[in-house]
Amino acid sequence: MNTRKSSDHSGFTLIELTVIIAILGVLTHIAMVSFIHLTQKARDTAAKSDTKNLMDVVTNNFINNQGIDYNPDIPDVAISGTVGTPPVYTLSPGVKARISGQTGPNSIDGYGYFEAFVYHEMGTKDPASPSKRMEYYCLFDESSDTYVSTF
Repeated sequence: MNTRKSSDHSGFTLIELTVIIAILGVLTHIAMVSFIHLTQKARDTAAKSDTKNLMDVVTNNFINNQGIDYNPDIPDVAISGTVGTPPVYTLSPGVKARISGQTGPNSIDGYGYFEAFVYHEMGTKDPASPSKRMEYYCLFDESSDTYVSTF
């Protein structure tokens, strides 16, 4: 039976542990920055998708000459024609829009007009825009045959 105490200490020194913790901290920071960037891009993609879908809805309303007033009371929830009617389009959660325009026989000069700035409230920051977020723009103007979108 061997009862001698060993003078061999197997373990990490304080410096080795500090270096490992520092490396893990740097890797965690890089991962968090990437995660935040990816979530902002995903939110921007939701706003971009809503803009494209909104353009399709508006185009169909123009073609069918439906009287839709695009000045909604709650622009970030639903866009509907008149009070009590079902919405023609509902934006994704977190997506906001500044919308103006009208289609159908009640529009100015009988031509439809639609303009929208769509963004996600937690999307990529853009200090130059009024919302301070990356915005997607679309414009339909039947009087001048103008159809514009930016993505």
